Amino acid sequence: MKLFGLLLVALFLISTPFNDSAYSQVVNDQSTKGLALSPLREEIAITPGTTQKKTLSLTNSSDQPMNIQLSAEVFSVVNHEYRYSFDEDDAVARWVRFGETELQLQPQERRSIAYEVAVPIGTEPGGAYISIFATNDTDQEPSAITLRQRIGLLLYITVEGEVTRSGSLLSLTAPWIVGSEAQWSATLQNTGSAHFRSRHEVVVHDVFGGEVARATGEALVLPGTVRRVTEPLPVLAWPGIYRLDYSIGLGDQPAYTDSRLIVVAPLWIWLLSAIVVLGIILRATLRSTQTSQKRNNKG
Repeated sequence: MKLFGLLLVALFLISTPFNDSAYSQVVNDQSTKGLALSPLREEIAITPGTTQKKTLSLTNSSDQPMNIQLSAEVFSVVNHEYRYSFDEDDAVARWVRFGETELQLQPQERRSIAYEVAVPIGTEPGGAYISIFATNDTDQEPSAITLRQRIGLLLYITVEGEVTRSGSLLSLTAPWIVGSEAQWSATLQNTGSAHFRSRHEVVVHDVFGGEVARATGEALVLPGTVRRVTEPLPVLAWPGIYRLDYSIGLGDQPAYTDSRLIVVAPLWIWLLSAIVVLGIILRATLRSTQTSQKRNNKG
């Protein structure tokens, strides 16, 4: 009975959730003031030899006037994690034309800025990628240090024509056993001439085939690049064996699909198993000791 009671107490301690609210810290960043731009991304499909008129919005949420400079630079990515690189000397950046490149925003002022995207005649079909930057330089007295705030709008331009979006999956990595939270990752390649959005989905089924969880997302893949996409797996509360069905979009190509098994074994399962095993060993040891004592008494 004592051993059974100890096992019940241990199970209670394991199953009781830990409340760490006393150690958490809430950070409120809503008071941050400065220059804001919207939208942050824009998709444009345009025919060579034509011009499209667009607008963006700038907001000065500070209590001081701002002198803003507008510029355009071509952007690209430099590795699988998609870190951006910018080039202001690329001729494609001149596709963007502003009505004004310098302006002043008064405190709390919001203003719409007109700009044009003009693609020259004879431009090859495919993707072109330009960032519009709004820059604010502020002198901080008395140190005379200049602080620069630079925010950008990314233009994903598709020059229309015979455009290809040829995606392929280079690798898919997923764990086969998890304790709680886990991630899966895929490496995607785009050998086409324009970007595409890879829409992915993970559907979790139990051993009876019923759906218990689903997670979706998307990742933009630029032409001529390889991108690593990492996403969290759906969190499963109950231990067991599950089937995960993956579907990953590949542009113009059929989506990649795969099914894999996963074992969910939270930490409390391992602790409970250890306690049960320990209880069995202790019980066996106790019986062996009692048996030896009885034999000695008879002797």
